Amino acid sequence: MEVTIVGRPAGFDRQDVISAAERQFRRAGYEGTSIDDLVEATGLGRGSLYAAFGGKHQMYLEALDRYCLDYEESLDDALGGSDEGAYGRLQAYLANPEHCALQAGEYLVCMAGRSAMELGSCDVDVTSRVDRNFTVLESALREAIEAAQRAGDFDRDADAGDAATVILVLLKGIDIVARTGRSPEDLRPLVGAVMDRFATHRLAFA
Repeated sequence: MEVTIVGRPAGFDRQDVISAAERQFRRAGYEGTSIDDLVEATGLGRGSLYAAFGGKHQMYLEALDRYCLDYEESLDDALGGSDEGAYGRLQAYLANPEHCALQAGEYLVCMAGRSAMELGSCDVDVTSRVDRNFTVLESALREAIEAAQRAGDFDRDADAGDAATVILVLLKGIDIVARTGRSPEDLRPLVGAVMDRFATHRLAFA
């Protein structure tokens, strides 16, 4: 979608701008990002930014919507499929989850998780979006666990919903701890240890 602002010499692609804003918000958070930061990150002037998005909060919500949509659409490709291989798909996903990204050597945390920590208790618009994102992830994890149980690779006596919730909490906890400077790669084996607890075969966690 091309949007042209009066007084700006060239149009701009709204989705490109939102992607740039998303990276900025994931890097610095909502409170840590100023309008000037968004101007620098997106290349828009202040007037164009306000005219197109109404301000920082609306831009944040659009960036969060974009992040959650892309993330939720990636889950079926990452975790969906036949019962055979479901445990392996879980391993691969938990070792390299789609919700975080390493770009130019910089670890960008899950935007939904960061939003929950920063704004979840005071912004109903953010809370509703994050709750949906977490629910979709938890459901996808549960379905993959159930598939692995049917294949005989995951403890059939385990409650799939409880196991999915534990993994969800671990993933989001890793994002939070990573913000203190600890390497996500050092923390990720904790998820593997949980997976190994439920494995019926000693499948090596990748």
